[in-house]
Amino acid sequence: MLPLEETQNAVVYRVRVVAMTGLVLVHTFCRWPVDYSVAGSARAAQYISSEWLKLVVANIEQFVILAIVLALAIKYLFYEDWEENTRIRKTYLQELERKFEEASESESVDTNTSERSTLRDCVVPQVADDMDRSSNSTDEGISLSTISQRRMSASLERRMTSSLERRLSAGAKSLPSHRERLSRVVDTFSESSWPEMFLPERADAEVQTEAYSSGTTGSGAKKGKVVPPDTLEEETDRETLEYERVPRDITECIRIMKGDQDGAASLIDEEIVQLVEAKQIACHQLEKILNNPFRGVEVRRQVIGNQGKSPLVRRALHSLPYKHYDYKLVMGACCENVVGYMPVPVGVVGPLNLDNNMVHIPMATTEGCLVASTNRGCRALKDCGVTTAITYDGMSRGPVVRFPSIARATEVMKWLETKENFDTVKKHFDSTSRFARLQRLHMRLAGRQLFIRFVAKSGDAMGMNMLSKATEFSLRRLLDIFPDMEVVSLSGNLCTDKKPAAINWVEGRGKSVVAEAVVPAHVVKSVLKTSTSALVDLNISKNLVGSSMAASIGGFNAHAANIITAVYIATGQDAAQNVGSSNCITLMEPWGRDGEDLYITCTMPSIEVGTVGGGTVLPAQSACLEMLGVKGPHPTNPGENASQLARIVCGAVLAGELSLMSALAAGHLVRSHLRHNRSSAGPLCAQGGENPSATANIQPQSSNNHLAPPSPSPQGTSTPQAKQQQTSNSTSATSLLDFSSEKPPCAPL
Repeated sequence: MLPLEETQNAVVYRVRVVAMTGLVLVHTFCRWPVDYSVAGSARAAQYISSEWLKLVVANIEQFVILAIVLALAIKYLFYEDWEENTRIRKTYLQELERKFEEASESESVDTNTSERSTLRDCVVPQVADDMDRSSNSTDEGISLSTISQRRMSASLERRMTSSLERRLSAGAKSLPSHRERLSRVVDTFSESSWPEMFLPERADAEVQTEAYSSGTTGSGAKKGKVVPPDTLEEETDRETLEYERVPRDITECIRIMKGDQDGAASLIDEEIVQLVEAKQIACHQLEKILNNPFRGVEVRRQVIGNQGKSPLVRRALHSLPYKHYDYKLVMGACCENVVGYMPVPVGVVGPLNLDNNMVHIPMATTEGCLVASTNRGCRALKDCGVTTAITYDGMSRGPVVRFPSIARATEVMKWLETKENFDTVKKHFDSTSRFARLQRLHMRLAGRQLFIRFVAKSGDAMGMNMLSKATEFSLRRLLDIFPDMEVVSLSGNLCTDKKPAAINWVEGRGKSVVAEAVVPAHVVKSVLKTSTSALVDLNISKNLVGSSMAASIGGFNAHAANIITAVYIATGQDAAQNVGSSNCITLMEPWGRDGEDLYITCTMPSIEVGTVGGGTVLPAQSACLEMLGVKGPHPTNPGENASQLARIVCGAVLAGELSLMSALAAGHLVRSHLRHNRSSAGPLCAQGGENPSATANIQPQSSNNHLAPPSPSPQGTSTPQAKQQQTSNSTSATSLLDFSSEKPPCAPL
């Protein structure tokens, strides 16, 4: 057993007291300058006063020696054995680790290495380091706080080691099972049992807008590890409960789970892990069975860590945060088998002058330059503003049904096209929701299969679940009329959801939005660092001709998907729907009397957004929606908040398109990414020297345009008039990646 803090022997203690007292008295009387011949006379008081003054003035060194003697006496009496006990405890821990290593030599190398590293990383640094910090030399004095830390460290060490010994000695099991149990204990100890004050490097950053404060009521709060305790006493009690209890047999655990009032919540984490591994509890139902979402996530992390064949899984879970998150909102709505959450940086662009309202737009992304570029576009649009319009609103769901023959399929299609029959279907469709309102049916026939595209408004929700429910109900009513109809699938890909499709580009899906702006010429030159003619020419070559050469569907833009995905993640939208929502065509024209101003539009026919349901219920995403002024349903006009969010998305895309196209026209793209999106010591910079702006620079070539005919001048130079003409006609028609300022990468043609 680990040596405890022993009480000193009474006899030895008395001997030490007598010896030290005698030493102090002898030293004092030997150095005391008193004349005993006058001790009984009347002059004794006056004599003693004068002698005190002489003692202080002439014998200061004696006082110093006396203080040193007293200090040594105190150390010898009270603190000499403490260092010895500390040394013995450290030696015992090292011996315990050595025995574990010797006992595990017969196992495989991988298992041996992972478990020894776990013991070394979790047991020795956490306990031995605390003991080292609390066992400093006492020559300089010991404060009350140091004594308190020592006692606390010794108590935690003693409790942990005694618990390990009880676990190793409980039951007659083989060595591998003992080692597995020890590994689970050490994992739990190192991951979450210690308070964050002892593990500052593993403290999770709180990224949610509301700290997790629920789940502390009921039996789950007393039995499980739900919320970090407020005091050290509460942490000690919880640690004692977890480490002092040896896991019971699985049969007894099953009986307790089925018969106890609290059910599985009354079991400790290790027992729950055993039940999951024995297939008595489904891993994906831990939150429901424990009636504690946070503890369910914590136990699932242990289960997955035990299932990993290598220590990589456990190491990765340590780096994945899971604390300070309200998992109740996630259950049954956003995610399953939760083991943590993914913090993503959120930037803000703007304000964007959108329909005469200043809006700050949150964007969650890990791509450098994206927020900065979009913010520059918002700055260029601040004075002129962006005007938007909603041209269409309708979410779609397209089931596929089958009939015995093409004649029967054609008959049903014509039946649905009549107004009376459509009204019948609409009545059944609209009865399923307060907000679902069927707008039209779009049908296509393929052999004896009929594809029916239900298009409906869905209020402030994105609407996929709402339309799925209403569509299924309408198909049941159609089966009453056409019993020979076979429903093949509720979704026949005519919707089309989360896949590139021309039907969304042509017919629209969700909200169809158009945004426009007129950027003055001085803003184009001063803020965007380019010219209107260069932007118009680049837009035709890149966004129109280039996308046509690539046979793109709805991809006639520079990077609309960048802005859409960042806004979707920040506001809790379905990020996969950026596939259809990114359908966009960007058009630019010269504007004004002299054609120096820039007219730019973005047309986006299929923006799929909502302000209720899905990820919008989570605190952080809800806060971003609140920043935009569209949180939750609109109080008086259902669907208005979702439409406003679609306008904001389209306006942000226009700002991003304007900024990126300007960077391409001016040749600033590579330099900006070298500055914001990667290290300045990247490969492009390394090839040309220390100055990235001089070594990796894309600049429009005017007088040295390699695609232009050679100059008739003998020296190969152009006249100033030719330079000016070439600059105005082909500012951005040709761009070269110039790695050297002295010679071009290729010779002129």
